[in-house]
Order: sequence, then C-alpha cells, then structure tokens
Amino acid sequence: MSEELRVEVPASAAGRKALGLIGDALPDVATFALKALFEQSLVERDGHPCGPGQTLQGGEVLSAEWDYLPRIEPRRLKGCEVLWSGAEVLVIDKPSGVSSDPERERAEPRLLAAVLHHLRQGDAELRRPRLVHRLDKPTSGALLVALSYEAAKELSRQLAEHEVTKTYLALVHGSPREESGVIEEAIDTSRKRKVRLDLEGKPALTRWEVAERFRGYALLRAWPETGRTHQIRVHLAHIGCPLIGDALYGSGEPLLLSKLKPGYRAGKRAERPLIERTALHAAALRFRDPSSGEEVSVESPVPKDFTVALKQLRKHASS
Repeated sequence: MSEELRVEVPASAAGRKALGLIGDALPDVATFALKALFEQSLVERDGHPCGPGQTLQGGEVLSAEWDYLPRIEPRRLKGCEVLWSGAEVLVIDKPSGVSSDPERERAEPRLLAAVLHHLRQGDAELRRPRLVHRLDKPTSGALLVALSYEAAKELSRQLAEHEVTKTYLALVHGSPREESGVIEEAIDTSRKRKVRLDLEGKPALTRWEVAERFRGYALLRAWPETGRTHQIRVHLAHIGCPLIGDALYGSGEPLLLSKLKPGYRAGKRAERPLIERTALHAAALRFRDPSSGEEVSVESPVPKDFTVALKQLRKHASS
C-alpha cells in the first residue's frame, strides 16, 4: 500500500522551491531520495506534475505518493556532541573521518543521523537539519546546522558577507618566517578532487598566525574569510607549510614519534603516527543567532589526536 503526503503551502512560503517544502514535511528522508520522487513524477502541484525547482506562490497544495522511501535512522555518533543549541540553530562537534556532505554518504549519512538523534531527545517535533557549511572529511570541529529554512537562509547570508568568523588550528610541516600573514590567492574549484591556485579562479583569502613553533613543524591559527573547497590546505601549502598528513597538497608524511624522540626504539609492531589524518581542526565559530540577533561564540575542544601530537612536539621538538 502506497503512502501519501499532502502539504498546503502557506503564504509565508512564497518564493520557496517545491523540494524544500517536501523536505520540511519529511525531515528524516535524505535529499537524494526526495529528488527521486520528483524524477519519477510522483509529486504534484495542484494536481499537475511538479519539478523540484518550481517556485511556489503560497496557497497551492503539494501532494506526493510513493511505495517506499528510505528513512535516516536517528542514532548516536561517537564524538559528535552538541556544542551550542539555539531555537533554530545547532553547533555540533564533527569527528574526523565523518563526511559533512550527505550526498556522499547516501548509504549511511552518519552526521545527519546524529543530529536527528539529538533532536529526537529534546523535541516532540522532528525538524529537518540543514548543514550550512562543510568541513572536509578528515577535519574535526565546529559545524553550523540550521533547523529551519529561514535560519539557513540567514546564516548563508552571514557566511556570504563574511560575518561569520571561523577559526582553525593547523599542524604543518615547516615554519613560516613571519609571525602572521594574509594569503590572497584565487582558487580553481572546478576539478572534482584536487583544487589549485589559478588567477582565473574564485577569489580566496586566508589570514593566519603562528601559535607555536617546533623544530621542523608549527601550529598555526587560520581564519578563512572565504569558503572555497580545501582553501586552508591549498593556501598553507602555497606558503611552504603543507598540513601534516595531507597527501593531496603535501607529501602526506605523518607525524612520527621516531622522528622527534632521540634514541627512539621501535617495538615489535609497526609504529603508528601520532596523528593519522590531515591535521586540521575547526576550533571556533562566531556568528549571530538568527532568532535573537545576539552574537554567539562557540569553541570546539582540541581533539585527542591533536593533543597527543602537541604533547610530543612540545616534549621533543621545542624550538
């Protein structure tokens, strides 16, 4: 037996797209599955076939019929905690190794499942989470999640107008000569995997400063004022300081205790790196809460692998 959905479009939704309204009504259904409904002509607007990008005027009725839709099962994700919660916004702590692009994890969108798990604990009504920006899969730290279309629109505006401050910690090979600087190099993001500096690319600006120096390594703070793909990674590599563990824009060489500690003796097992991923952490966010208008500052705790790496660098590679 097929299921049916009926959505009466309120006047306040004028200007929105059909896909978004259907998504609000089915908050635990992934976007790719919703798009499939439209592709199979299973969505109608006032009794006529409707496309996902059709703009609504308010007052229409959207209806959809289907035999089966895969639901995202809310479940807890280790290391994924809520750092801050507002009426329409969450800031979550994304663990390294988890994608923040649901389209790339269709079989198991773990981040969205974790957000839905949190919402189910506190709210009777489940709302559709919208990831306002992205972090690379290896990157850990603070991530903005909107719980309404209006909040997502406002936060996206803040991001576009550089009103959101994002602070990152980066462990890098090498050490810059200066204590701080600005990298303003355009980035070509048209390639599928590896982006590159290109005068014809999109403008990109990253501010940085040295937090700590070590022999052969450094801990940098970085503030990207634009949000290009891999921006910090490619910009820091450009000034001769590729991220530890970054095989795409650097050597990929990990941080090993044997390279830091004099007289290190290997055991029977192969040596494990002190940090086993691209060493980038989204340490803090500052933005305005769309509901209250108040400025919000949120910090993400330094993760365990960063802490371990810094401990050994301070102990064996102090400059």
